[in-house]
Order: sequence, then C-alpha cells, then structure tokens
Amino acid sequence: MDELCATVSKLHAVRIDRSGLLWELYVIDGLEGGKVALYGKVHHAIIDGRTFVQVVSNWFAPSASDKTVRALWEGVPPVPARPRRSARWLNSSAARSGRPPPRPPPPSASASCSPDRRWPPSASRAP
Repeated sequence: MDELCATVSKLHAVRIDRSGLLWELYVIDGLEGGKVALYGKVHHAIIDGRTFVQVVSNWFAPSASDKTVRALWEGVPPVPARPRRSARWLNSSAARSGRPPPRPPPPSASASCSPDRRWPPSASRAP
C-alpha cells in the first residue's frame, strides 16, 4: 500500500498540461498480491470531482459475476437543455447590443430543497 501511495503522490503532484488533454488515467500494476489500481485526474473545466467519481464508479461491475461491458461515456449525467431565446428577444435592441437575455426567475423553494442544486444552474462554485 505504501508503494501505491507513493506512486499516486508523484502522479498527483504534477499539474495537468492545459495545452493537451485535460484528463489523465493511469493503470498502476505490479502491486502486492498481483493487484492493479486505477488513478485518474481530470481538470475541473471538464467535470467536477463528485461527478467524476460517479462516472468512473459506473464503469465497474458491482460484483465479480457481472460481466456487463460498459462504455466510458456511460454514467455521464445528461447536460440540461439551455432555455431557448424568444423571437421577441432575438429582435430586441438587447440582442443587437450583445447583452445576454434576462434570466428566468429561480424555481420555488418547494421545487428543490437539495443543497446540491444551485440557481442559476451554470453558477460556478468557489474552488
């Protein structure tokens, strides 16, 4: 386990090169008992940590008897549809000026009490 921790520490210490792919996935073999480990890191511009764990967890079978092959993109949550702009807004002076359309009102408090839901949905979270 110490060997695995040392390897992951070395991999984790290096920043992702933003001029290339914004993700890295490593297969770490040669561990004690013939075990293999996976280590992955993804830039937050691609996916948040919580969703990354959900997606990667979906790749693995829940038991050794499950032989289902899952594609890498399975488990990725669907992207919510962006609201369409009305014809009235598209023809407005605001559209011609480059200003964004007004945002719809936030959902009612009873619609969602989950602390994970933010308004607006695209609001960035503090690092």
